[in-house]
Amino acid sequence: RASGHGPDGQRQTGQHSQDRVSVMGAQGGRVLLSVSDADYTVTRSLIYDASGLLYDSDGSGYDRLMYLTMGPDGPLYNATRQGPGGGWLSDVVDSRGNVLMTGLADVSWGDDLPDGVIAARRGFERGYMDLEGNWLYSESVFTSLSDEDASYYW
Repeated sequence: RASGHGPDGQRQTGQHSQDRVSVMGAQGGRVLLSVSDADYTVTRSLIYDASGLLYDSDGSGYDRLMYLTMGPDGPLYNATRQGPGGGWLSDVVDSRGNVLMTGLADVSWGDDLPDGVIAARRGFERGYMDLEGNWLYSESVFTSLSDEDASYYW
């Protein structure tokens, strides 16, 4: 939550005195902020536009948000969370925290990719996806049918 003044004129804040706020990016009229505690552990992400706070990830289960690509209605973000068994998963969310895609093993954005296209890994495939989760190009994560270790025999 942002600092401000309440109706009685008293300063109000949703942050602790040791919290650190970092600007992670500004795209499409929105600003992504990362809030860290005194140990530099990210505690939540905040998204603002000119009207104020759009999304606060506090309590969402997301570890952090990072800018991903522009969607039809503004910026989209990679929201990371721990999945079953402790592995990390990525969801694609909009500026209000609405989930567009969920459960990706990895997701990233490249400078050479057009808006609306992301690099992703889901299951045993990796490649490029559109924002509906359709593969534009995919390949297997496996490079061969056998283990590459020379001491492995069938």
